[in-house]
Amino acid sequence: MNLVIFIAMFLLAFYLLVQPRKLDYFTIFSFSTMFYYFPAVLGKIRLIGEEKTTPLIFDVYLILLVFIVLLFGFILLNDHYTFKIKDRKLGVNLLDYREKEEDYFSNLAVFFLELLGLVLLVYANVKFGDITASFNKMELLAESNKGTEYLKYIALYSFVYSFMAKRQWLLKALSLILIGYTFLLGHRSFLVIGLIGIVMARVGMRERRPLIASINKHLFLSFFSIVGLFFFIFIKGVSSALITGQYDLVWSRLSSLDYYIDTLLISEPNTITVNLYHVVNSHMTFGFDQYFLGFFQLIPGLGGMLGSAVGFTSFEQQLNLLFNTQLAQGVGLASTFLGESYAIFELVSEVAIAFIVFLLVMWGMKQLYQTKSQLVAAYFSIVLPYFTFYIHRNSLIFLLVAARAYLYILLLTWIIKVVLQSIIKRSNYIKRV
Repeated sequence: MNLVIFIAMFLLAFYLLVQPRKLDYFTIFSFSTMFYYFPAVLGKIRLIGEEKTTPLIFDVYLILLVFIVLLFGFILLNDHYTFKIKDRKLGVNLLDYREKEEDYFSNLAVFFLELLGLVLLVYANVKFGDITASFNKMELLAESNKGTEYLKYIALYSFVYSFMAKRQWLLKALSLILIGYTFLLGHRSFLVIGLIGIVMARVGMRERRPLIASINKHLFLSFFSIVGLFFFIFIKGVSSALITGQYDLVWSRLSSLDYYIDTLLISEPNTITVNLYHVVNSHMTFGFDQYFLGFFQLIPGLGGMLGSAVGFTSFEQQLNLLFNTQLAQGVGLASTFLGESYAIFELVSEVAIAFIVFLLVMWGMKQLYQTKSQLVAAYFSIVLPYFTFYIHRNSLIFLLVAARAYLYILLLTWIIKVVLQSIIKRSNYIKRV
């Protein structure tokens, strides 16, 4: 059955490489699926704490195959049709990409947003203390509050906006400080999401050409992306030692071939595939009522309280409690989007939730194509990587909550922009009078 998965992935990759089409977020979705589930091609996984590998079972292959077929189908629709649902056009690969307009006040608003981020960075540094003395990501997450949470969101938003904009070196420098501190807190994914959004804004979504031709045209960027991918895979095993200054340990691991082999065997793709395996093998269920309650998290200011009042436990929490033998040591299992959707009504719920996600991605790409605002473009250049790359280790509800958080950042930046425009225009009017 792993051969069937290999053929399905190969056909999808071949189509993306040779078909003249725009480099869009369905391309990211496709390659992220291949990345996170490459253990299915090998046909085996390594469970936590075990040295031997475990063969995958039929239902894992079936879940993944159904998802790949659905994804391929939506790509074909998106490439060749601009269709309507209740008078709203979907399918953006035939639409023209509007160039984004930069303006002085947007840049100034992001500058003030970065100043707010620096204030939150100082607050986080005081709260967490010297993270280079001892590093435990789970403890840092447990100690987080709204201030430290929104530091991450501001860091990512300003990072993406600054590097989408032309020049703006001060904005870029400040954003690197913010995203760098976020990276040191253990949030590697924020940097990955930001880089995807920036690269797509810079080189994607414009020309219809085979992906292989785009790779040849941007050879350095393609090489850098591959190197960066392996960097983020292999840095995880030494990040704690690097932050705490244990450089001898870092060198001993990076100079050992066994480290790279073991890292690949227990890498994040292995973890996500293991999560799906646990869901299927244990017949884990997640009731529709529980899934529905998760959407209460979207209610501003009330979601957490309502969830606590009704005793809501997320799928990720249940997954960790059931199968994570290293939870006490601060090791998280992340989640599994496919596993969660399958645990509700099996293939029926998987297809339904995947369909919703694909429509959301289509809608998000359309907004990104058609907006002229750099502020709005930066927002969708963050949210779309969440929904197409980061999704496999999370749930739809988590992604919607994250999208809402970045919407707050967008609204705050827009308010700052309007206030600055009002102040400066009034000042100019007074000078003229």
